[in-house]
Amino acid sequence: LSHFPLITNNLHLRDTLYLAANAIDLDYLSASNSELPVMYSRYFVEALSLWNEGFSSKSPEKIAEGIFNYNEFLLWMQSQDRSDFKPLR
Repeated sequence: LSHFPLITNNLHLRDTLYLAANAIDLDYLSASNSELPVMYSRYFVEALSLWNEGFSSKSPEKIAEGIFNYNEFLLWMQSQDRSDFKPLR
């Protein structure tokens, strides 16, 4: 974990990232794409939670699980066409 000193040593940054991700209204996301709120919560927000927990407890397993979830979210996003999303304001 010494490869990630900024993330490992900065609890405030990790908490801020997680809180900001959690603060996005899921109804707002569903206005763009009906699957987005589920995928965002299940994979992206969960990845941030796992990273936060993993870096706090120095658990490589939790960090790896967070990476897996983050990648699942990215793969889902990449599988979508731009037209699958309505612009949000």
